Amino acid sequence: MVSMLKPAGWTETAAALDRRVSLFKPVPLADGYVRDMEPPDPVVQRRPAAILPAGGAERNAGGGRQPGDRVVIVLRYEIALEGVDTSWTVLNDRTGRRYNVVQVDDTERHDRWIYLLCEYGKETVNA
Repeated sequence: MVSMLKPAGWTETAAALDRRVSLFKPVPLADGYVRDMEPPDPVVQRRPAAILPAGGAERNAGGGRQPGDRVVIVLRYEIALEGVDTSWTVLNDRTGRRYNVVQVDDTERHDRWIYLLCEYGKETVNA
């Protein structure tokens, strides 16, 4: 099965994972709500990843990421990422930028990859 989020030109090699990211999930309370006053629980920390612009290689005129920009984050699949969903957030460990997960595509998990469509800069309760 072909991944819908797989970026064009993705080389599918560990050498292409040139960034470090951490993934966080919100902590549910006993009554089903999510606590929003404390930081979310880290699930994986400082994992190699590729952060690529969603929809091609075009860039903004300003050069950097703007709030609302979408990226595809590629990670090597591991069991800890099995439950990733749209309530999770991703932190770029080098820049400190936090991304909200918009869509998850793990159809290639048997080929070692998971693709996360993420949005930068829009705050949510779990950010």
